[in-house]
Order: sequence, then structure tokens, then C-alpha cells
Amino acid sequence: MSHFSVDRSRSNQKYLRNRHRLTRFKTEVDNNSSDVEQLEVEFRHLPACLREQDLVLAINGAMAGSFALGERAGFWQIEKGEQGVAEMFEEVETYLENDFIPLMRGKDDPESLQDYLHTDRPMLGLRVISFKDATLVTLSCSHLLFDGLGRKAVMAAWSSVLHGREEKIMDLQGVFEDPLARLGTQAEVRYKHELRVMGLRQLVMFGIRALLRRTFFKSDVKDYVVCVPDFHMGKLRRSAIEDIANTSNAPAVAPFLSDSDILCAWWSRYLASCTSKKATDTFVINTLLGLRKILTPELLRPENPYVSNAIMMMPTFVTAAELRTKSLGEVALSLRQTIEQLSTRAQVEARFSLDRAWQQRTGHPALYGDPWMRMVICTNWIKSKIYDVDFSPALLDKKSSDSDAVCPTYTQLHAIVQDFDLINGFAISKDADNNYWIYSQLDTKHRSKVEQMLFEEA
Repeated sequence: MSHFSVDRSRSNQKYLRNRHRLTRFKTEVDNNSSDVEQLEVEFRHLPACLREQDLVLAINGAMAGSFALGERAGFWQIEKGEQGVAEMFEEVETYLENDFIPLMRGKDDPESLQDYLHTDRPMLGLRVISFKDATLVTLSCSHLLFDGLGRKAVMAAWSSVLHGREEKIMDLQGVFEDPLARLGTQAEVRYKHELRVMGLRQLVMFGIRALLRRTFFKSDVKDYVVCVPDFHMGKLRRSAIEDIANTSNAPAVAPFLSDSDILCAWWSRYLASCTSKKATDTFVINTLLGLRKILTPELLRPENPYVSNAIMMMPTFVTAAELRTKSLGEVALSLRQTIEQLSTRAQVEARFSLDRAWQQRTGHPALYGDPWMRMVICTNWIKSKIYDVDFSPALLDKKSSDSDAVCPTYTQLHAIVQDFDLINGFAISKDADNNYWIYSQLDTKHRSKVEQMLFEEA
């Protein structure tokens, strides 16, 4: 169950420039007074749409609209001098848990598959909250409905309708038939990690371990959002390339590393440092592979959108000690090598063939690793191009944007998952200003250690 929200400006172009200004809202009693009194207002008391006669809505900036050269990565980076570090992190939790999430979902919104099965709720939910100079748009759904590129197709069609270009919306494929029904039925090679599949005995041990942790070690998992400014991303990239060049078996030509490879390695190292106590613990870093391009045109048609799930996990197996001691570049290179090895058409077919066999045997796909492993799932939202969706026809004040596109200025992911601390998932996104955002979930008991490591890195 996940909620995806976008923040787009409507009438004030200032907010198009000052991106990511997601803060606590306050009312301004007298807009013309030099000594302005500000009163806290809880979101549940705000109307869905503020009218001209309502109190003027002001945004008290708690995060910089842009990042100066040399600024480090940080949690909701605020203006320098506004707050102390401890106060800043206390406020961050307030923003996410108390302020923003109530705007994204209602108290009776579905939280599990059972809610969809036993209540009359649509699979795709839409929630719009408008203010004078901004609009929050939230899409809520189960991941069973579609993946990131499926969501992209829905939003592209939505934008086309707003622009009066319905003729550009192509028919969906997979509505009356399953185009992936044959996937995994014609494997010609063995899957590279076939020997890593957990047997029935190992699955039982893993299940008992998970049950014991859920029963006796309750976790308090909350959303965690990290912004990596463009400048700091450049520093990470240079560091990763230098790391590889300084290894004993350095390649003659610098290997290709995507920014997602580097960020996935960077954040996974933090997770390993705070969640694993034993150096020998296995970490399985699963990067998600979109299959549409690989399966086209054999199984999918390029001209028709496939609004469903077409993804595959690609596991990289490392120990906690390796994640802690290996350099950023070495870990990122391992992830890139996994992608190169497992993203071929033959390996995709072999993986799904193995999953089919285990599905028939046990009722679920194969699970790769060992009973004592921790899993990390990294998904890349960059290809979804959320920041390119144009909502300009919905703009109320046409004078402020006669011809310019009106695109989202900030996106936020809120996932509702069961209490299961053996899996850490996070998504990577990139905004229109080339800043990267990591949407993660982390147990609150690990929070201080992660923050300490971030400050030490800076």
C-alpha cells in the first residue's frame, strides 16, 4: 500500500522557483501588519479549498528553496541559523508524521489488501487539497495495481485529457489478456543465482526468525526523507570513481556508474552500519529492473502502455562487513555488475522460470539468500519522470502562466507496510533542479546513528 503525492504551484510563480518548500502551514492574522502574529492551525481544521475571504495562508520556510555550492546532503535542509541541529531533526519527524501525511490520506483509507477486498474502495484513489498558491495531489494504490512506469502512463494520459488531446491516449494492453503469461516458460540457460534459492528448511527457519522478531522485538518504522543536493551528488560520484581507480585490480577504462548505483550503494552502507550487529550477516541488495524495454516487442507492444507491474529484482549478495569496509565505489560497481549480468533477456527468462517452479511447489516465488539475511530493496523513480507531467490547463490563474508548463515541484512517497524489520526499502527520485531525494523507512532506534554518520561525512 503506497501513497504518492505531488506538490504543484498554481497562482504564484515564486513557488515555482522555491521548490520543495514543504513545511508547516500557519495562518497570518494581518497581512499588512509589520508585527505579524502567527497561529498554529491543525490540518484537519483546514477547508479543502481556501477562499479569498479566508485568512491568508502563509508558509513558514523550514527548508531552503535551493542549495548553495558546498552544502552537504541532509535531512530536509533548513536555512542556516534558523534552528539547532537537534531541534531540526525533532521538527522533521513532526512534519512527516503530523503535518504532511494527514494531507495525503484520510483515516479510513485502505491500508492493506484486506481493506480493498472487504470494503467498496477503488484500487486507485485520488485526493486533492488546494491552497491559494499550491495544490497537493495524492494518488493512493496497492502496488498490485501498477509499478512506477505504469503510474507514469496513467499520469501522462491524465495530462493529455487536461490539454484536450484525448486522441493521443493509446489503448491499454493487458486488459483482457496477460501479455506476460508466457514469461518464464522457455528458459534456455540457468539463472545465475539458482544455487542461492532458499530450500524449504531454510524458509522455515527464516519464517520462525521473522515471527520471533515481530513478536518480541517490535520496531517503530517511520518515513525518512534525505535530500542529496546536486553539488553533493557530484562529490559522491567523484569519490566513487576515485575509489575504483585506486583498487588493486582497477580497470584500464573507468566503468560506467549511474547516479542510482552510487546512491543505492551509499544508502545501503548506512543501513548496514545501523541494522546489522554481526559482520558475517548477509545483505541482499535488490535493485528493481523495469522489464518493458527488455520484453518489447516479443511480449509487449511498444505503442500501447502496459499499466501493471513489469519489474524484477536483481540481488547483489554482500556481507555486513563488506558493506562497512569496502569503499563507496566498490559497492556501487558491484551493483552495476549485477545489473549487467542479470538484465539480459536470457537471465530474465531463467529467473521467471525458476520463480514459476517454486510458485507451483510452495505457493510463492523463490526467495534468494539465507535464513539470517537482511534484505534491501532499492527502486529508481527517476525514469518515471514525474516532474515532467504538465498540469497547466488546471491552473486557475491563467495570467501567471500563459504558456509555461506547470509541473510538480516536489514529490513524496509514503508506504504502508507490515511491521517487518528484516527488509529495508527505499526509493530514489530526482527533481527538476537536479537534487536527488531518497525516500526510506527506518526504525526510529537507528535514527540517531544515521544522522551522526551523515554529519561526520559532511
